[in-house]
Amino acid sequence: MGEVRHLPFETLSAFVDGELHAAEAAAAQAHVDVCVTCRAEIRSLASLEGDLRLAPTLTCDAADALISAAHDGEADDAEVAVADRHLAACALHRKSAIAWATIDAALVASLSLPSARVDRAVAALTAPKPAPSGPRPTGAVGVALRGAAVAALALAVALAGSLTAQAPATPVATERKADALVASVQQVVLHARTNTLYVAEPETGTVRALDATTYGLRAQIAVGGRPTALALNPVADRVVVLDAVAKRVSEIDPETNAVVGTSQITAAGTPTSLQVDSGGKVVVALVPEEGRAPRAAVPTPTAGTLAVLDTSTKQLEIRSVDVAPRLVVPDPARQRTLLVSESATTIADASYRTIETIAGGISAAFSRRSDKIAVAARDADGSRLVFHGEKAPSSVRIEGKAASVIALPEGGFAVLTERSGRGRIVLVDESGAVTGSIDLEASGADLAYDEQSKRFTVVSAAGAVTSASLEPVAAASSPTPAATRAAAPTASALP
Repeated sequence: MGEVRHLPFETLSAFVDGELHAAEAAAAQAHVDVCVTCRAEIRSLASLEGDLRLAPTLTCDAADALISAAHDGEADDAEVAVADRHLAACALHRKSAIAWATIDAALVASLSLPSARVDRAVAALTAPKPAPSGPRPTGAVGVALRGAAVAALALAVALAGSLTAQAPATPVATERKADALVASVQQVVLHARTNTLYVAEPETGTVRALDATTYGLRAQIAVGGRPTALALNPVADRVVVLDAVAKRVSEIDPETNAVVGTSQITAAGTPTSLQVDSGGKVVVALVPEEGRAPRAAVPTPTAGTLAVLDTSTKQLEIRSVDVAPRLVVPDPARQRTLLVSESATTIADASYRTIETIAGGISAAFSRRSDKIAVAARDADGSRLVFHGEKAPSSVRIEGKAASVIALPEGGFAVLTERSGRGRIVLVDESGAVTGSIDLEASGADLAYDEQSKRFTVVSAAGAVTSASLEPVAAASSPTPAATRAAAPTASALP
């Protein structure tokens, strides 16, 4: 047996960075699949790249000022990244940050309808003092100032709670507030068995693995390129990642949080999203490249392409579809798939043949409890949630621009919207009635829901994670201020 020839370091580095042409990448992948040494070298390179992309680490004393500035919105992006990395590793500072966020949320909720007496009390507690000249306090001094501010705010909340007027007897809708949020489509997925959230970070070429309960950082996984969408493959027990620019699909093992395989999508068009069908095959949706859409005598939805990848055999099937899909939504229970575009949504069978064409939109979901389908669409006046299926209700008008819709385990849907730079999660039941909402401080496009903890997770375009829960307020003939405060929102901005 001849000596095994390993790939040069330059080739392996280019492969990890997604810089090889399709044929070269395929050849490199075939070699890596059988070469233990080169596979280990790739894992080392990916780990090193991930470390190099991370913000620098600081001591607790050095991080104090940055964490305080980041919380107050006074830090730039680089400073926020340094603060976030320290928070991920420091339980003490993380606990303090959660406490600050809780006080902020409580202030927003408790001071929504203050009386003149409350205004005077709060003004007295928080009146600005002449600021000393010189640099911003750092270290222990910064912590002491923050502690004093938190104590004053907590006292203000207590006073507001004891002085505010009675709440209305019957709330029209359950409303909750959450801190800064939101994201891009398919940027976050939950791996329930390991209780891990995976978050794509396009700007850093990484995927973060977070504890779904504490949001602590478990791993920063370097996938290279620009990861734009995630999905779960329950058959292979893998997290799949799409790099739309390099037309590459990477697979992450949730046990080791390491990249265990990559595949090139050698199909014409621009990838928009990916999903996994009931057989465990990865489905990548592609739309024609700009300026190359097929011409038709009669205006029709532009045809698109699905690339169906068997990750075990690396076999790739290319299938033409009736629409240019911006989103692929599977329904494994009924062997159906939604191919969503703004002009039309196709309901396709297991072979991706058209069953029916319904209203178009920007996102859609199959109900978890019925045959209903909900399509979120935008129009000049805001958004509509359009229903399809047996005994489907009329469409529901929703304020703001819809960004995403997901189905909830107990039935119904959650719609993420944006208006005037602020976001909102709107809850709609199976009958089409709006049952509640969560107000967000920022806008975005993606969310996930954890059935076990009953919490929503929303991700910013840069990968920042925020969680929020919605607990119903019990109707009462005469609710007390204390009961009203107990129903106040809980939200936490996390690393």
